[in-house]
Amino acid sequence: LALALDYRIRHLLVDEFQDTSISQYELIEKLTAGWEPGDGRSMLAVGDPMQSIYRFREAEVGLFLRARAAGIGNISLQPVTLSANFRSQRGIVDWVNAAFSQVMPRRENITIGAVSYTDSIATHDLLTGSAVSVHPFFNDDRVAEAARVVEIAAQARNERAATTAILVRNRSHLIDIIPRLREAGLR
Repeated sequence: LALALDYRIRHLLVDEFQDTSISQYELIEKLTAGWEPGDGRSMLAVGDPMQSIYRFREAEVGLFLRARAAGIGNISLQPVTLSANFRSQRGIVDWVNAAFSQVMPRRENITIGAVSYTDSIATHDLLTGSAVSVHPFFNDDRVAEAARVVEIAAQARNERAATTAILVRNRSHLIDIIPRLREAGLR
């Protein structure tokens, strides 16, 4: 396959490279095995090792770290680190920087796939009010959690929030929340 495709593939883009599995990595190595520096071919691997989430599908973030440090096969990669956060206001970015720099490893380790945290720089100004509030619940107390979510949503509505969204990890987390929202007359 590599020989048949060798002359056809000129440019290779791999998105979400942090979630590459060993078999996918080996395929990339084989597809680019005959590439030489200066032959007009290019590879772009895009990813963020801090966002690696597919270990259950055999993704190995250590492959991202290895490729960034040593390249892939004959291909030398030129890492570019982006730090600007265009999504969140400064209060959220500052909170995330402070929290994650404490819980993630200080140093990368390719062998075990340990990824260190890299701070982001907010491009949006600080907004008034508290940017982040944490409401911990323990022992899987979904009923108390649902009640608190409804209180927060009602408070946001009373403060004339244009839109309120509730993000959950998966649909099963809504089992207790949705009936409480309906009881409170909240959509």
